[in-house]
Amino acid sequence: MRTLIFDTDIGVDDAFALAYAAKTQQLLGITTVFGNVAVGQAVKNARLFCQKMGIEAPVYRGCSRPLALAPSAPATLHGLDGLGDAFENTHSEDAPSAVQFIIDSVRAQPHAITIVAIGPLTNIASAINLAPDIIPLVNELVIMGGAFGTDGHSGNVSPFAEFNIWKDPHAADQVLASALPVVVLPLDVTHKVLITGDEVRQLNQPVLSAICRPYLAYSLQKRGLMAWRCMTP
Repeated sequence: MRTLIFDTDIGVDDAFALAYAAKTQQLLGITTVFGNVAVGQAVKNARLFCQKMGIEAPVYRGCSRPLALAPSAPATLHGLDGLGDAFENTHSEDAPSAVQFIIDSVRAQPHAITIVAIGPLTNIASAINLAPDIIPLVNELVIMGGAFGTDGHSGNVSPFAEFNIWKDPHAADQVLASALPVVVLPLDVTHKVLITGDEVRQLNQPVLSAICRPYLAYSLQKRGLMAWRCMTP
């Protein structure tokens, strides 16, 4: 079991990954970032999802825009609120700093923390820019991002660009050029790991079933398949 900081722009797919992480790993905290939704909505989504799923983990507010690029619009695949518009969400957007939490946690537990980053890498880049001393203290950084073009698979924003990296390429460049111990799980891998509507129903988990409906409907419309790519840490 690993001690995780879970860094996310939480939409439907990230919510599934968070549910898996909470069941199988020690979840130290959830750091939010812009991407699928604005960062304030990501804070609200993380809190709502944790409440609905009985996940006990503090939520932190991260970066609201890329390091250098102008902000771009959130994704729409996950519904207007990022969680399939399945629940009323009245949670607060206020939360402590995600970047400072990452820095403080890694310093306090050297070589013990794995950071799982499944959104834009802005929080991670900001943390190592502010505190480069944490770079050798991170146990591992696991990234869902990038598109390597294997087996004919391509990016999901352009033929070469995957959404998380495309949202903040400067942050990705800084992180991947650093000495952080990085494991990258690119979009190519997610094409090989599908979750179907039947499999979701078999989980007997009403929250997961509710939030994934727009995703499954999109997959059926675009691919004729009631399944979508699913990545869990």
